[in-house]
Amino acid sequence: MKKFLFLLILIAGITLLIQKTGLFKSNHSLPQVTKSADIFSGIGYVPVDPSQFDVAVLSDQVTAPTRLKLTPDGKFLLVTQITGEVLAFTRTNTGWNPQPQLVTKVDTKAPGFPPDEFGLVSLVFSSQFATNHKVFLLYAYKDTDEKIYNRISVVDIKEKNGKLIASAPKQIFQANIAGNVSRQITDGIGINYFDKSHLCFLIGEGFRGEL
Repeated sequence: MKKFLFLLILIAGITLLIQKTGLFKSNHSLPQVTKSADIFSGIGYVPVDPSQFDVAVLSDQVTAPTRLKLTPDGKFLLVTQITGEVLAFTRTNTGWNPQPQLVTKVDTKAPGFPPDEFGLVSLVFSSQFATNHKVFLLYAYKDTDEKIYNRISVVDIKEKNGKLIASAPKQIFQANIAGNVSRQITDGIGINYFDKSHLCFLIGEGFRGEL
């Protein structure tokens, strides 16, 4: 009987606490979230104005693309492929040329996906790209012992006669510890620090490296 009475008092106390504090009460002042499926069924997750944007296939000339980035001047769309290629799509008056141009290729010793899920995963523009034209290629490399190492190579990319040309990739970093697919290098950003260009990059589950 005492246990039952204690339980009733406990429930009454919790109920009073919820009423006083407003815990779990709906906040009608917050904006209502509209599901994208209610606006554009089957197209993306973020609703857009159909009078300003359109969804279309750009090209079918890519294999296992891993990252898409616009050049800082907006003239080219660069696409990295897990097999090591960097492709460029040229902006036209009506959109984009669907035929990509091979800008450069870095050797990863990986056949691509499937079967492997590692290789060239991203590129990063130098924070001073407008003057030094440097682009960093972030990738995982398989050595002769079948070990996987994170690497970074750099290329100089310039425009010539409406196309992008690149220098041969030069390796500037390799991890001193072999990794695996879940801890491969993923992406990065170029920053200026004390008027000098730096590269910050991510590896796997949140590890940050700096060059």
